Amino acid sequence: MIDPNPPVRFSGERFQVLYTLSGYAAQDAEDMARFICVEDTIEFPHELVAPGEFHDLMVGQVESFDEVSSGRYQVWISYAVETTGFEIPQLLNVIYGNITFIPGIRVEKLDLSPAILSAFKGPRFGREGIRDKLQVKSRPMISTALKPMGLSPGQMAEMAYKCALGGIDIIKDDHGLSDQEYCPYRERIPRCADAVRKANQETGFRSLYFPVVNGRMEEFWEKAKFAKESGADGVMLMPAFCGFDTARSLAEDDSLGLAIMYHPGFLGTYRRSQEFGIAPYVLNGQLPRLIGADITIFPHYAGRFAPPEEECRQAMEATLDPMGTYKPILPSPAGGVKPEFVKDMAAFYGSDVICLAAGNLHRLGPDLIENSRIFRKEAENAI
Repeated sequence: MIDPNPPVRFSGERFQVLYTLSGYAAQDAEDMARFICVEDTIEFPHELVAPGEFHDLMVGQVESFDEVSSGRYQVWISYAVETTGFEIPQLLNVIYGNITFIPGIRVEKLDLSPAILSAFKGPRFGREGIRDKLQVKSRPMISTALKPMGLSPGQMAEMAYKCALGGIDIIKDDHGLSDQEYCPYRERIPRCADAVRKANQETGFRSLYFPVVNGRMEEFWEKAKFAKESGADGVMLMPAFCGFDTARSLAEDDSLGLAIMYHPGFLGTYRRSQEFGIAPYVLNGQLPRLIGADITIFPHYAGRFAPPEEECRQAMEATLDPMGTYKPILPSPAGGVKPEFVKDMAAFYGSDVICLAAGNLHRLGPDLIENSRIFRKEAENAI
């Protein structure tokens, strides 16, 4: 029997995770809850660990267990804060590590304790900070993505210029842009930033430009710094590709001080099932705030990805619900957004929303400036 003697005593502080267990009989669900407690902590035969502080505090503990419908159970499990090492990768490992290999387990919500939350800075700007940058007091905001892939830096800059002239609030790189030969990063970023700045001087608007930062990790920080030096107002990150802690590190870097837009690319399968994965409340709301994002993109229920309305409501609520001292962030529903959606989106998400339109901005006709004005007018009339 293992009788460990930890060099550091436990504080007794714990954080909790709400899981839904689906497809189990009652006794099997209770057994699975106890299995999670062990598998996502010590991952060792439970009976071989001697009773005592290590056994009682290191291993997860079932705090509540409730049947919510036939074959579906919700269980709150608490973990000692010390198990996380107060770092994002290990925190995620405890929350949803080896148990990702087991069907019927879904992460629904995090109740992170003060020690966990204070280990990370959270959003730098949040809702009000982004509004201040845009000098937009109360109306919904409009964003677009520069696309399609295959255009040159000059063509992308021209598109950015026209969108800014038309009053689009945030103009971002498409998530498929990187450092391709047809649109090199070091040429595209300054040209697009200059184009948006030029349009702002002509209109008096405060449109913002967010390039995407991705690619080889050895070039990641250099690219982020180059974006800052080129006049970018923020950056869009895809944590599933660059790493959640990499995104956190960039968001917390005071020498950059950039606003962060969180893109959920590669994460869709985590949220598509009601019986497995990570609920939008966590994936598109709590996690972005934890790593310091100011804006979180997720699919809109009326768009081409068509998730359930309730999932969109969950994501929106998580951008605003109390989370220590973290600032609320802006939801940015996307995927097939049309001008006529904007008023309904403001009614559903509230006026603190960034409606992200891309393809449908172009479908309105060949005049991109006028198309942008149509979206902006819808936003101005939505309140």
